[in-house]
Amino acid sequence: MQKKKTKKILTILFIFLGLVFFSSLVSNKTKNLFHLILSPVENYFWQKNNSSLGFINCLFNHKEILEENETLKTENISLLTKLNDLGTITQENEALRKLNDLESEKGFSLLLAKLASRGIEGDSLLINKGRKDGLQVGLTALNQAGALLGSLSEVLDNSSKITLITSPNQIFDISIKSEAEVLALAQGKGDLNLSFQFALKEENLSLKDLVFTSGLGGKFPGGVLVGYLEETKKNEAEKFQEGTVKPYFLETTLNQVFIITNFAKAPEGN
Repeated sequence: MQKKKTKKILTILFIFLGLVFFSSLVSNKTKNLFHLILSPVENYFWQKNNSSLGFINCLFNHKEILEENETLKTENISLLTKLNDLGTITQENEALRKLNDLESEKGFSLLLAKLASRGIEGDSLLINKGRKDGLQVGLTALNQAGALLGSLSEVLDNSSKITLITSPNQIFDISIKSEAEVLALAQGKGDLNLSFQFALKEENLSLKDLVFTSGLGGKFPGGVLVGYLEETKKNEAEKFQEGTVKPYFLETTLNQVFIITNFAKAPEGN
């Protein structure tokens, strides 16, 4: 639509200039007649002066406009980079504050690490800290909110693998906070699923009951948040009830992790 309008203006402009040139070759009377005829056209171009001149200026300043656009693009990229850096700094500051809180509340010694990637076999993560940072197999890993992630199952010089609590290799004791404390056993089922079993059938468990590590068995320190009950099942022929646990680390964005460095017990099978 804009192109058609511009083409129309240019056509009228060329006709107008041609008539003006022709009028310069004829007598004064003829010139006067031309002026009478062309006055509406002159008035039109006077009113449209800004837009037509703007278009003409664009034609002559095309190179400068392209250069300005490139400059603006560069400045925009620089601004986005600074905003990203600011967001990263903010995340790191929040992680450090949480680290200090956990160390004070739980008495943990923690090492902050960044998530590198998800493990190839699933239910595992890779982090950017390793043996050179004092890590060893069996150390407990938490997410940035302080919830249980899993344990270190492989440690290299500059990186480590975390086997998540949802891995079938993970079996550990838990405490369910219901009407009373209910002890049970949690086991990973793979594909980020976690189950529990061996909770006494007479205990009244409810959905959303919080689940913590019990500290029994020595695999993980006690009192660490695991998740909440997602499903419970009772079998009249059995003495125990079972169900599923929703791991809390699935409820949060995972960018950084904490490694507890003053509690270690290498689990069998990891």
